[in-house]
Amino acid sequence: MRSLFWKIFSSVWLANIIIMVGTTHTILVLAQRDAREEQIIAEARQLTEQILQENINNKQRWTFNPKRPESPSLLPLTTGLGAMPSLHFDKHLQIRTESGELVFGPSGDLREESAKSIAFTFTAKGGDLYQVVTIPPEEPMFILEDLTKRMQSISMLVIFFVSGIVSLMLTVIITRPVKRLSRHTRELAQGQLNTRVSGSLLHREDEIGDLAREFNNMAEQLGLLIESRQQLLHDVSHELRAPLARLQAAAAIAQAKAGESAQAPLNRMEQECGRINALIQEILDFARLEKRQDDNQPIELMTFLEGIASDVRYEYPSHPVQLLPPVKPTPWEGSEELLRRAIENILRNACKHTPDNTPIDMALKTTKTNHVITLRDHGPGVDEADIEHLFTPFYRAGSGVAEGFGLGLSIAARAVHHHRGDITACNAQGGGLEVTIELPRNHKLRKKSTKKRANKSKH
Repeated sequence: MRSLFWKIFSSVWLANIIIMVGTTHTILVLAQRDAREEQIIAEARQLTEQILQENINNKQRWTFNPKRPESPSLLPLTTGLGAMPSLHFDKHLQIRTESGELVFGPSGDLREESAKSIAFTFTAKGGDLYQVVTIPPEEPMFILEDLTKRMQSISMLVIFFVSGIVSLMLTVIITRPVKRLSRHTRELAQGQLNTRVSGSLLHREDEIGDLAREFNNMAEQLGLLIESRQQLLHDVSHELRAPLARLQAAAAIAQAKAGESAQAPLNRMEQECGRINALIQEILDFARLEKRQDDNQPIELMTFLEGIASDVRYEYPSHPVQLLPPVKPTPWEGSEELLRRAIENILRNACKHTPDNTPIDMALKTTKTNHVITLRDHGPGVDEADIEHLFTPFYRAGSGVAEGFGLGLSIAARAVHHHRGDITACNAQGGGLEVTIELPRNHKLRKKSTKKRANKSKH
């Protein structure tokens, strides 16, 4: 039972059932005790009337025989009395006149013998008053059997049903705001930094309301931090462009004037300047991806993937890219530019890290909720320790000396998350790295104010 809903529901329902069943049982026991007490008083009155009448007829007092305590007989006992209503009254019934003279029963005071004794005043036919004291018999202890019988009654079924409804309502009241907060947390974790809690949750005066307001404060601060980081990357990259351009110009002039002996270091300088320029461009692309606004465009995914495969085959002729298996046309709406950049980055990464003449497979399938694009190479794969960091910016698997800056897969992950999709990577059976992109069939691209996390991926 992992769901908080069912944990709360079962706990509240069980507590309600215990309370309601216990309360009902107690009320019924008390009601039965009152009825039993009334029955005992009625029997004692009947017996008192018979005893007093016989006493008048015989003109003598009746007393309990101490020599025969086990005997239910009374002294003197005449046939006119008839059967006793209960043998219990032989030893536990006491009748006294208004002045306190014992008429019937044991000589002691029954009220001192038991706290459960019942006393009442009896008025005889002649108007004489008598004080009657009796001790009721012990109640039978069949609580479990009695409770089991009551559990099978219609009233208990009604109690179970009503307590279930009440427990369900209370559980919904508790868990519904928690589910809302959970949904907003997932959206924030997916990079939707404009996610805010609104409505009734913010106006609650309890702990859940405090949590909702703290969530909004956290999301606001997180958005500001990421925005400032993106702005810093953008500004630094632009500031590096100017001195880099001057350095490239100076290297070109020096290369034109220098002799053959200086060409090699100057060529190396020009090559490194090109790498720095490429790095700056990737950083700018990485930073712009969070701020851009893209309109939905109708895309036929099968035709779109075939176009990308053709471009990569032209760029890397030694790596046959094949789309398997061909599927029927698959319409979708999204940013063609971002999706193209994501898939091309993954394919180029596969071409750079696999031997020549090894194929790269692409596959497209559709589920009820997603379009799933699978990209697999047949290279050596990636160490398991590196897989979870593949989409982290500037992370390079293996020795870290491979070509590239570690931003290609990060940009791909951002592009996929921009469409509220998921991207995962794993080592395929038989060798090679397999990257899976899941694009929701129905989604809305983020508005311009949306800020999204950089390098988050699911795996």
